Amino acid sequence: MAVFVRQAILNQVREKKLAHAYLIETNNLLEFEKELKEILKIILCEEDNEYCNSCQQCHFIDSDNHPNIIRISPDGVNIKIGQVEELQKKFSTKAFFGKYNIYIISEADKLNQTAANALLKFLEEPEENIIGLLLTTKKDLVLPTITSRCQILTEKFDICEDNNGLKENATRLLDLTSSITGIYDVKDYIGSLEDKNDLKHIFSYLLHDELEKGKEFNLRKVKIYHRFLEKIKYNVNMELLLEEFIIEMSEVK
Repeated sequence: MAVFVRQAILNQVREKKLAHAYLIETNNLLEFEKELKEILKIILCEEDNEYCNSCQQCHFIDSDNHPNIIRISPDGVNIKIGQVEELQKKFSTKAFFGKYNIYIISEADKLNQTAANALLKFLEEPEENIIGLLLTTKKDLVLPTITSRCQILTEKFDICEDNNGLKENATRLLDLTSSITGIYDVKDYIGSLEDKNDLKHIFSYLLHDELEKGKEFNLRKVKIYHRFLEKIKYNVNMELLLEEFIIEMSEVK
């Protein structure tokens, strides 16, 4: 597994030289998500030696429920100014507990102009307790005003790997949405997954795959994938979630 970004940030934590914002370019956002949790633990863990996996900070990160971490991803085609304004509102005070507030922007190249301008407030006037992680597969499409104010790191993965069957599982899920017995096959489908993180990666894969179609993408599908990607972050019943997803997707032409 590639570890360059993780090691670079670990070194900066040890040297007490963390940047206020990082623009991280990777050829595989889904694969990088697996490394991202380790990076967050390195920054926030209560122990001094890398991370412990047992403190409250680490447990919150593992459960995707850390009060100091805010994630932003495209709402439809772009990241909109309202999403950035909500971030500014939540981070107007010091960290709830621990050392830092951290915001993560997935697909930072999809910040629209007004959202990017609003984000510059964090980048031009950085506060000690706020760290930004901007993720992208297309660094050249990120606005220069953003790029110039971030430390740039790059992570490359072996694109020959099949992401542990991610594409296959995503295809199987779509097959359920077009089958008259799809809802009745949900339990078997869930049984083939390790945990809800697998399902989160599947929804993310479907969203990115649809957006990669460019002008041909289906906006209704994008909205459904995005909504269910947000829902899976919480402690939801996976069976009920997938049944709802299958019903909604079966109505999309």
